[in-house]
Amino acid sequence: MSKWQSVGYVPGSGPEIEWTRQVEKQLLREHLSILVASSRRIIETPRYFFCGPVSAWLSTWFLYGGGGRIPLGVLCLLWEAGEMVFECPGCGGVLYAVGVGGSPFSGSATAWGVCVGCRTWQRQPDAGGSRTIHVVGGLLGGYRNEPVIERGKQPRFDWKEGLVGESTPDRVIVPAVVHVDLSTLIGDLTDHRGEESGRVFAPASRSAMVPREEKRPSGMTFPLLLEKKSH
Repeated sequence: MSKWQSVGYVPGSGPEIEWTRQVEKQLLREHLSILVASSRRIIETPRYFFCGPVSAWLSTWFLYGGGGRIPLGVLCLLWEAGEMVFECPGCGGVLYAVGVGGSPFSGSATAWGVCVGCRTWQRQPDAGGSRTIHVVGGLLGGYRNEPVIERGKQPRFDWKEGLVGESTPDRVIVPAVVHVDLSTLIGDLTDHRGEESGRVFAPASRSAMVPREEKRPSGMTFPLLLEKKSH
């Protein structure tokens, strides 16, 4: 008799990862409004899109491979669509979540992130339940930072001659994106904020849909369209 078992994604641990997590949490507390205001630039720049804060991850059972790290560009797409945006349980302000965990079957989910009002890290235990997990998981699966590889030739078996044919190595056609870390990204945005410096969109105030005719950055694909969240 087979037994099915699923374990949700769990981020790495250790002194170095914990130190990075604490540094990034402080950066997010102080500069989240800049990231939100610069969402379009992050989405359209691959090295920014795949920046992955240590605290940004999805954990669930059975579906979406158990979850995984959430790139900052995916978070921006979600935030622009009004997803992963909640009321702060501390001050009642706007909480932009960076991670969520829970079960799509029980309907429970807990999100965590930063409130732009009180600038504190908060957890929201009533985070939209399974709907949030499905929205995040569905989008996360479409944005993987993986190289495009052309498989090499492999010899074939011949009953008379044995292995025949040439063997050639795999070839990387498009390499994976080399992304920046959160500190570098914030530094770049702080130096080049320009006209967007004071713009922070309101939750669900705009759609995160990517128009089909929009010019796409090299190496990027947009496989899933988000629709504006209705309340």
